[in-house]
Amino acid sequence: MFFRKDINEGIYMDYFLLNVDPNYKAPTISNPNNILNSKSITGKKGDLLPERMRFLVTEEKGVIFTDIIICSPYLLVRNNAMKVIKMYEPFYRFHPVFLCNDNMSEQYHIPLLEEIECLTDKSCFNLDKSIIEYAVIDMELIKEKALLRIGGVNSKKYILIRLDLVESLLRRGMVGIGLTPVDCAGNNNLRLFKSCKA
Repeated sequence: MFFRKDINEGIYMDYFLLNVDPNYKAPTISNPNNILNSKSITGKKGDLLPERMRFLVTEEKGVIFTDIIICSPYLLVRNNAMKVIKMYEPFYRFHPVFLCNDNMSEQYHIPLLEEIECLTDKSCFNLDKSIIEYAVIDMELIKEKALLRIGGVNSKKYILIRLDLVESLLRRGMVGIGLTPVDCAGNNNLRLFKSCKA
């Protein structure tokens, strides 16, 4: 059961780790790591992105162009999802990108997320810090951002999304949104989750 109380009472809204809904087969981007430097997908480096971007997607049966696609290091959202995110994060910039192959072309947007080092020293990683095995998050460092990327990890796939933004997306019929709950860790200022190795 999720809870929601006034932030001024010292109670923080629930968060989820954003991932892909396994009930949908989202498009697969060919060679995503060869397209651009992953550092350019954060808010401070967004100006490094090329003006026109096209990602080649493989042709597969049963693929659904979901409203949210995560293909590390990229988070891609369709136009309707972008509009909802802007309601909660009006200062985020978005960079247009086209997913295409010989038979189709679909427009998406890369949100230039703020990256926040919000993990405490109680968190556990694999040897090269590319996988979070167990995370304890300091909620005070997140500053109630509705959507952010977890910093201090050698991976761009860990994205946190706030409950009210999730609800707004789902109410509008967005598909492809997978969620891993970020649970209370005793102290309300801390949250934790165990890694899903997607």
